[in-house]
Amino acid sequence: MVTSKSGQLTGQSSNMDYRKSVLSIRRNVGLLGIFLPFILLGWSLSKGCGILPSISDYVYSGAAVAFTGILIAFGIFLLSYPGYPNSKEKISDNLITSIAGVLAIITALIPTSWYYLECFIIGSQHDFGLGGLHFVSAAGFFGIMGYMSRFRFIKGFDDQVKWTRSKKRRNKWYKALGWVVWVSIAYLIVPTYFEKNYTGSDVFIGETIAMMAFGTSWLLKGEAMREYSGRFKKLLTVTKDQ
Repeated sequence: MVTSKSGQLTGQSSNMDYRKSVLSIRRNVGLLGIFLPFILLGWSLSKGCGILPSISDYVYSGAAVAFTGILIAFGIFLLSYPGYPNSKEKISDNLITSIAGVLAIITALIPTSWYYLECFIIGSQHDFGLGGLHFVSAAGFFGIMGYMSRFRFIKGFDDQVKWTRSKKRRNKWYKALGWVVWVSIAYLIVPTYFEKNYTGSDVFIGETIAMMAFGTSWLLKGEAMREYSGRFKKLLTVTKDQ
């Protein structure tokens, strides 16, 4: 009887550790998605360059390390994302995010094709075949991020449990944010293929909206508000004790 209870406690502890790990990865992906465009924008504005036409163009700038490093971090987190345990689906979250992780790393390591822009300070490549691979990888990455939000995040750790009102409300957000990602990326066809760039940085703006959308979705799925508000309360408690 004691052994059974001990085993049950061990199993519960293991499940809690697993859940914490999954939530941590989600929050990290969300934070990277939200901060990347603003880190790049901060660099270009500090150099007086304004907004470059696209996020990918920053690979040729002084912000190349941030661009490449954050995308590779995306890839590592997504490759390590386990998804839901005991999933009976033929295509698991782990497989989907692993594909997205590989696409993120390809996007980081194979730069977009070069054309002249001010503030480009690093050597460039002119192979439009490689540029096409970069574009397809980036589009696939964004597409999967939208898919995860729209279709996969509406699940829970235990779908046998009846959804609460809060869960139903969050699901509406996941679906909406997934659509925002897709619409933002679909819009990029206009400046890319029809050469109608209304601001000069339409691609950057569309990519930023998409990253903000999927970043918010991953943070919401990672229970970021609960985690960070809890840490803030602890910090206040420590401060008061001192």
